[in-house]
Amino acid sequence: MEAEAGGSIDRVGAILMALSIFLISIGCNNLAKWGTLLAKPEAPFSVLDMSPAPMMIVSGVFVFQAFLVWSRRRLAAGQKPLMALEVIGTPQERAASFCLFVIGAITSAIAFLIPLYVQIVQGGTSLQTAVALIPLSMASVAAAISVVRLYDRISPRRISRFAFLLATIGAAMLGMVIHNDWSNGMVIISMIVLGLGEGALVALLFNVLVSAFPKEKAGDVGSLRGTANNLATAVGTALAGALIVSVLAMSINRDLAQHPLLPGELKTQINLD
Repeated sequence: MEAEAGGSIDRVGAILMALSIFLISIGCNNLAKWGTLLAKPEAPFSVLDMSPAPMMIVSGVFVFQAFLVWSRRRLAAGQKPLMALEVIGTPQERAASFCLFVIGAITSAIAFLIPLYVQIVQGGTSLQTAVALIPLSMASVAAAISVVRLYDRISPRRISRFAFLLATIGAAMLGMVIHNDWSNGMVIISMIVLGLGEGALVALLFNVLVSAFPKEKAGDVGSLRGTANNLATAVGTALAGALIVSVLAMSINRDLAQHPLLPGELKTQINLD
């Protein structure tokens, strides 16, 4: 973040950025509780029976656009904005930032679902949950360290494509092979493949952003990465939670509410919601 010559920062820009992140995070975190489209009884308010969660997300996006407009006005007036807009000034840099957000959201969702699965479905302990995430973490670190050696031989574009492909394959394999036996070798292999793709992407994209600007812009690149990472963590975890709740609701409705052998009196006595 850049400060003005007098030592003060762009307070309006800081408020707009914080408000944007707040609205998007709160909206995503409450999609399952307040409703993904129509408002549920738990929602604090509704507008035309619409859930406030998606409205907050959309509002957060508009507030971020307001932050960009405000920052451009400060630049035109000869003042320094909260964040140097050069770090997202070209389509390539915006694409790199968006890729950081996407891979961060995917990893956060899986890192949320795996402990949930181990503890609730398998009845595992906290130690077992930590051990289950070791393949993902170790592969991510190894890929982040190793990918630097490939820059001279393979273009960043090709590396990022292969890394995204690895992450996609790992996530798809994990969804196909996971079951109530964590010792399954294919589950561990899936976590390793996903970790390799995630680690390579994060290291590559951050290096691309840093190398594209002079050293004095490194703080802005770091701030952009931190913001994207924090927002991705909130969004990925929230969407994963909303997905789990939706799948569980569909499963209950199919297996219990519509079960032909369960008497209607029993169904009316149980609050399936």
